[in-house]
Amino acid sequence: MLHRFVKLLPQTNSQLLRLAVVGLVMAYLWFAVNYLRGAISGEYFFGVLSFVLWLPLAAGLWTLMPWARYLSLTILWLIVIGTPTLVGPWEAINGDAPPLPIWEQLMSSVAPMFIPAALCIEVLYAYKREFRWRAIEEENRPPTKLPRSWILWCLGVFGTPILLVALLNLDVRLAGGCISPPGHGSRYSQALRDISLWICVIAGLALFLRAAPANADWRNRVVRSLVYIAGMLWFYSNARGYLMVYFNLCWP
Repeated sequence: MLHRFVKLLPQTNSQLLRLAVVGLVMAYLWFAVNYLRGAISGEYFFGVLSFVLWLPLAAGLWTLMPWARYLSLTILWLIVIGTPTLVGPWEAINGDAPPLPIWEQLMSSVAPMFIPAALCIEVLYAYKREFRWRAIEEENRPPTKLPRSWILWCLGVFGTPILLVALLNLDVRLAGGCISPPGHGSRYSQALRDISLWICVIAGLALFLRAAPANADWRNRVVRSLVYIAGMLWFYSNARGYLMVYFNLCWP
């Protein structure tokens, strides 16, 4: 019985890839079911998307089809790019309820989407060779490029943004309970504001590159660096804007 069940799982020797694929397929099926419920309620377009997008994508990823990997990566990148806006100024202004403290907003809205998406992106890139057309021979597949250290990777991708938010909150406390505009506030607050971003960017980038796959070439490292720096700047602009709305500006 157990052997038959294992044969139904995605056919790969990597337990990490199998776990990521199963998790993504479960998410796609969840979307499909909810879209079908929307179709039953009269939103027929959601029903079409369920049959055209989510169900085929779940089946394609389960069988490790290359097109399903590309489409999954597109969706995951959209999630990674979009989740920082959940701690952005528009989320605080246009929310149905008063904005939450940024720590609660991070834990309830950003982390449940960003963390699995970022991990799945790394895994799908690392195991690109497992998604192949059957005509490709085994010896022609490039080597797997997993992070050298998942601990350093997590510190760079998750730990550094948390440190950045902590420093932004410290800036709030030094400014007397709100974020001052540039050129205002105590000198300690201004100094912290000027250096906190670049401390986090440089430290996080060093961790992220140190965790890069051992067989990563210079192009891979350059792309990783550019993506990381852009992501940190994007996250910082949104987190700072959220806090500015939450605490309001301090004018002398």
